Amino acid sequence: MAFDAVMDWLGDGRQPGRSTKLLLDDYVEFVNADELTAARVISMPFLEEVDYLDQGVVRLLRDIASNDKEALDWILAHPALEGGITDANAGTVFLLDLERENPAAGRMIRNLPWVQDGIAREGWEDDTVSALVEIARRLPMTFQALIGRTWIQDGPTSEEWSMLTAFAGVPLDNNVEAALLVGMPFLDAVDRADARLIRALLGTLPTWPDAVGDIIARPEVESGITDTQRSTVALWVLDLYDPEDAELFSALPWIEDGLQPGEAAAFWTLWDSARLDDAHGLFRRLLNRSWIQDGVSSIEAQVLNGIMTIYAASGDGPDEAAAIVRLPLLDTIESTDVDFLRTLGRQTADERRVFLSHAGAARDVRNPGATFDALDIAGRLRSLERQDPGFAAAVQALPWVQDGVDDSEAGAAEALIVAAQEFPAILDMPFVRSMDSLDVVALISLYALSQEHGLNYLQQVMSHPSLAGGITDEWTSVVAALERVIPRPELFDVLLDPERTHLEERTITLPVTGSVRLSVIRANARAADAARSPTMALLEQAVRSQEEFMGVAFPQNHANVLVADVHRFGGTGGSDAIIVSNYADHRGVIAHEVAHTYWAWGPGWIAEGGASFLDVVSHRAYDGTPLPTQELQCTLFSTLAQLERTELPWGAIFASGCDYFLGRGIFRELYNELGDEAFRRGFGRFYLAVRHDSHGNTCTEDDRYACYLRESFTEGATPEQVAIVEDVLKRRYYG
Repeated sequence: MAFDAVMDWLGDGRQPGRSTKLLLDDYVEFVNADELTAARVISMPFLEEVDYLDQGVVRLLRDIASNDKEALDWILAHPALEGGITDANAGTVFLLDLERENPAAGRMIRNLPWVQDGIAREGWEDDTVSALVEIARRLPMTFQALIGRTWIQDGPTSEEWSMLTAFAGVPLDNNVEAALLVGMPFLDAVDRADARLIRALLGTLPTWPDAVGDIIARPEVESGITDTQRSTVALWVLDLYDPEDAELFSALPWIEDGLQPGEAAAFWTLWDSARLDDAHGLFRRLLNRSWIQDGVSSIEAQVLNGIMTIYAASGDGPDEAAAIVRLPLLDTIESTDVDFLRTLGRQTADERRVFLSHAGAARDVRNPGATFDALDIAGRLRSLERQDPGFAAAVQALPWVQDGVDDSEAGAAEALIVAAQEFPAILDMPFVRSMDSLDVVALISLYALSQEHGLNYLQQVMSHPSLAGGITDEWTSVVAALERVIPRPELFDVLLDPERTHLEERTITLPVTGSVRLSVIRANARAADAARSPTMALLEQAVRSQEEFMGVAFPQNHANVLVADVHRFGGTGGSDAIIVSNYADHRGVIAHEVAHTYWAWGPGWIAEGGASFLDVVSHRAYDGTPLPTQELQCTLFSTLAQLERTELPWGAIFASGCDYFLGRGIFRELYNELGDEAFRRGFGRFYLAVRHDSHGNTCTEDDRYACYLRESFTEGATPEQVAIVEDVLKRRYYG
């Protein structure tokens, strides 16, 4: 019977979303308790569209059916539910259940003017009834204090409902403290700041059961907390969570001087960033902004609110908010920044991710080294100190963490924390005692393995017999490469088996960089075959010639080549490993993927064009091959601006080769026109500018990378050289 009723309910094209699925979980238990009644309920009008209140009604009826079937019959037969449960009377179900247990409390709620008029589904009335019922049932003293408040009588607002839900979750042992809070002067009328403060105060109770009692007993508020004392109490609450943040907040000049009426909104938004966000460094990042230090204007307060709106918008919101605060356009605040954040807030999470990636601010969750910095890790460690002091102490005992994590080590620190939480023995392994670039990449590889949810790749790797003694420096090059074979996890065991994988390593010294460790890892290779392969010689030649041409240090003190059949491409570059399959002896493939160690940033025409040009230079250094006089043609676009702004999918662009052809073409022409010495200076500066976003304040328009190129190649140039750069950009970029 119930099955037929459910099938009818799911009919007519209903698409079961998350709310429907959660409701069905409760409904199955309802059927087990009382199938006949459950079949009646599923056909009632309130379930035509499902929301969280409907889920609560079904869950309540399930619980009553399991414990008292007579009570269930009484509720469903009540005149207030004549004709079945509808959207208009769904909130009444909670009230009827309370009246059955506590008639006096039920009457108090039913006598509220806005309840007598009918509990509206729109707005907050039905949710407020649900919260009041829960408070009356669990916290009678708090309920008695609340029911006499004028704002309860007048009808609920969103702020009042938000505050009541916080009271509904108060532990039973804190009934007295909650009731005392309700009577405080600052709750004579309720606004958004009151709701925030109440939620924060009550949120301390699970961790610090005496916190609210201690706060309301302080001499400063002996007559009760007033509106003007709310910010002081808020800082006391913050001091519980993070004393250091509370001290920094209190030291802001405009806080020390006492809040002015126009500063209240900024205070509460900034307080939210400190209270809610440990792990993303958002509060500390905001404090570094001069416009936060010198007092917050109305426009600046709106910008703060826009940032925190995005913070709360989705699961990725905290990362997105931290990325937005990094943007150079927020160095100073104008009214246009408010419009920008509103537009960004209206976008989907995917649209924001694309924008932030283009702006160079997005975080790559598979590569924490990409955007985590020292501020992020400082917040992460403070959070860990409260959540898991022993684990935090073990991380902080590592010498390179004790010395202070800098930006270059931040990705490794985040990767270590995440991987070690899943496999704590990592903290005791030799390779984490100090950090060079290969150790960093090995940690990020372990991090990536831990992110493959439900597949236990990290456990599989760490339990391999070869790593029984932990990861030593001898194993870091192989471990660093493991992330690259996630698409073929059967290769994990191959790479970790010395009998099936040949590892060749050497250390070279470069004029600018110093020592660089070179590794060639051959999966399923015999030692005799490896000895005849020129891969190591090709790798060394590429690294040496490219550093010489760039005039800038090789970006890391290692270069890994993994010879394995992982994908269909000839090769792929990356800091973890350069992958080649059937091209281990191909000079051009090795040189191109090594070049991506330099050219791994910016849009495709820079990353692929820069690497393509540099691999040709590397080839020329080996055998004197001249630069090509002609370039292959891109058939989709005539200019780099068109390529940058296209909406074509990545696969179509990749297949066309336009990133390679147009990118290499502009560098080849600049080289031929400027000459070797001037081009090398500009090319090295361009690489550094793109990698470090060093012209972010100057180049802010859609043509930002053309602007980067102009700034890099014209710095210190003669008028003739400047004219050459402008002419090449005009034709090849703008058209």
